[in-house]
Amino acid sequence: METIREAMSMIIKKCDFCMNGNIISRELLLSTFYDYILSTMEKGKHNVGIVLHTGSVCFDAIILTCAALSDILYNGAKPDDIVYSLTPGDVVLYYKNNKKPERCTFKGYVNNLGDMPTTAAGNYILLEQEKKGNIYYLHKNGWTKVAPYWGNSTSMDGRGLRKENGKRYDFFKYVLEMNGMDIPRIVDTSTVIVMPREKANVLVRGLSIRFNDQEIKLLDLVPVSYFTDGNHEYQYGGNPAKTEPVIKITGKVSVARKLLLQRNGNHNIGLIILGNDSYRKGETEIPELMERKSLQYVYLCTHIDSEGSSILVDTYENAEVFACTKDFLFSNSLQANITNPLTEQLEKQVDVIIDREVNAISVKSIIERDEYRDFKKSMYSIKKSDYDTDDKDDFIIQAYSLMNLFLTAVFPIESLEKYIDTRRIENVESPVQRIQYLKECIKTFPYVLKDASNKVLSVLENVYCNLYELSYKGKNS
Repeated sequence: METIREAMSMIIKKCDFCMNGNIISRELLLSTFYDYILSTMEKGKHNVGIVLHTGSVCFDAIILTCAALSDILYNGAKPDDIVYSLTPGDVVLYYKNNKKPERCTFKGYVNNLGDMPTTAAGNYILLEQEKKGNIYYLHKNGWTKVAPYWGNSTSMDGRGLRKENGKRYDFFKYVLEMNGMDIPRIVDTSTVIVMPREKANVLVRGLSIRFNDQEIKLLDLVPVSYFTDGNHEYQYGGNPAKTEPVIKITGKVSVARKLLLQRNGNHNIGLIILGNDSYRKGETEIPELMERKSLQYVYLCTHIDSEGSSILVDTYENAEVFACTKDFLFSNSLQANITNPLTEQLEKQVDVIIDREVNAISVKSIIERDEYRDFKKSMYSIKKSDYDTDDKDDFIIQAYSLMNLFLTAVFPIESLEKYIDTRRIENVESPVQRIQYLKECIKTFPYVLKDASNKVLSVLENVYCNLYELSYKGKNS
């Protein structure tokens, strides 16, 4: 049996990945990125990657397409298994001639036409549309035409269901070289992706794969949904059976965590976090998710010039890194192979990075690398503890907020506190007040959290003192 990497390699040889009809997968830099995903996705049982790209939407498009394809390739749901999971009385979709689906009632199994249906597996299944008087006997060779229906409609017909264009069937048969009887109607794996909804709308609706003079949209290949804070699911088009989405998108890491922890439904094989904002907003919860051994792959993707990109690499030392540095782009990018608005934008971004002159200024750090690593490990230890109170949650938020302030400040903390004291800055607690609040929180913690929380406090107090009278960043700016 071929590996997932071999299957993905075969796909890129036969297909073009497109965004809004523009081919993007033939550019050297993006094909190198595709190779990076292939080499890291299946390297071990649990793989972590960090992507620092040029800022082009093409990188998001490539990795989202790869996620959908990986879910299809890791899928374990066979047509026979889907049918065997049915109970007489269940509503199913029957895709007659692989085209127009109709709702039917599953009545059971028979070995010969005309037999009374039973619950014991047989050579045929019996489907019925009582009001229309239609009865269908479907041999096991055609069970791929049946899918469970989880929608709300009670009408046993095809009303409200869209006729298939046959491209999904052709994709599985031509690109993945699957026998028609093995083409699944349901995929039992999923990938959770964190990104803003506006970006999701653009990507999901714009992505397509071109093959053998045909073009199939991502939404015709796999079901995709967006999940909100309140766990409301908004389905994008292309899911007539209302099956569980293969691509689960949300704007918050906290929601992604809930989706990943769900024990029923699809097996979640991957997590992808797109954009620096998504990472920053979920910074306290990401370490736990990064270490979930049940995930085949986890990718953090952001602009190489994003604030904290270097810290990201330092924090996850064992991650496989794809970084669009000046030297890397010299060797892995060329003039646009296919000219379109997206490849032209990518080419300009590459030129900016290559042509940019950087005058390095050595700035004394306010915190040592080992000290920062200890801070992160202690915070993670507090976060994953079973102890659950508002004080613990407030401690985590305040501690991370203070560290972010100290790492990015281009002014002495003394100046900030003077502005707060004289009310030139209003409605803001001073750093020293926030440190005092952390001390009060620690008093309520159980013994098992004392060492970690005191370590966090010690690091923050040390950085506070180092930055109190002088900011080295401000001095050299």
